[in-house]
Amino acid sequence: MNLHSLLQSEGLDPEALPFESEPAPSGRFEFEPLPAGTRLRAPSDFDKVFADAGAAFDVDPVILKSIAFAESGFDPDIISGKKRSRAGAIGLMQFMPETAKEYGIEPTDPTQAIIGAAAYLRKSLDKFGGDYERAVASYNWGPNRKAYDSEDWASKAPAETQKYLQTVFSAAGRFKDGQAERGLPQGVTPSKAGAGRG
Repeated sequence: MNLHSLLQSEGLDPEALPFESEPAPSGRFEFEPLPAGTRLRAPSDFDKVFADAGAAFDVDPVILKSIAFAESGFDPDIISGKKRSRAGAIGLMQFMPETAKEYGIEPTDPTQAIIGAAAYLRKSLDKFGGDYERAVASYNWGPNRKAYDSEDWASKAPAETQKYLQTVFSAAGRFKDGQAERGLPQGVTPSKAGAGRG
């Protein structure tokens, strides 16, 4: 399945989506450095793509942005594919190559990666009855875990996934509260999340 057929399967006309006609943000992001730990920062270049992909797949765009923060830290070298996770995940949304192929996306193209992540999150939300916590955990831990069937599934998740959930939902709260600023702070390091998806 490629990106075009993925969008069509959701009843969307790829030619009618506003982000289709806009070029993907590219190049290095230039930001005013702030002292490390000052505030959560994210490039505004992707805001419209997060909003449009969220609307197209009926997922919370702030959660999508927060997943991107947890996955790549908005590090330009990770977004471009110059750096990969130890598990081999690539790009802004840290897709494993086989998952990127399944969703028909180029993971180093931020627009495609965000659309693919929105589709992945929608599929997980459908699987877990709209439960964002399980859906976000599945982005890191994979969707096919027996533990998800139990009430105490989160306690059975690996420490990495528990930390991942904290990072995503903390970032989402800060993005929603307006505590995040634009840009990338000094000292941001990429997430090691992403292993297990695929």
